[in-house]
Amino acid sequence: GVIGSAGSKSGVIGIISQNIALSSGKGIDFGATANSSGTMTSEVFTDYEEGEFTPDLDLSGGDYGTRYGRYIRIGNTVNIWTRITVTGHSSATGTANHVLSGLPFNIDTEAQFVFGIFKTAAGANVGEGTVNNSTTILYRAAIPNSEATYYGNVTYKI
Repeated sequence: GVIGSAGSKSGVIGIISQNIALSSGKGIDFGATANSSGTMTSEVFTDYEEGEFTPDLDLSGGDYGTRYGRYIRIGNTVNIWTRITVTGHSSATGTANHVLSGLPFNIDTEAQFVFGIFKTAAGANVGEGTVNNSTTILYRAAIPNSEATYYGNVTYKI
């Protein structure tokens, strides 16, 4: 790859057909823009990652038809999207706590906050997520006595 000037723009570096590789634990420092009105803890961007994972949902009877999860990690924040199809579920649970596990990263339990929602394929909201422990999210949701597909979207801090 070639590192050179980016045309006539002063102070700009152009990278041609290569990625920028940083040493482990290093990142992009935005310290020159220190403009937070709160208590800033860092202006170094150190991590970005995308991937897939296999989520688990505790069931009392029944099987999985499909379990699929994707995630994007940006710094210390993780966004996950899940699709879980439950088949042959023997009985409706009513409104009960269900544990979502198999997360791609442990949750920072000091934060005690996740933002999440769990919906059916028809769009009905069946539960909200809260921190259960460092490796699981607790949904208070109803799982019917039938095959159903559930979609989850959760954001949490690691």
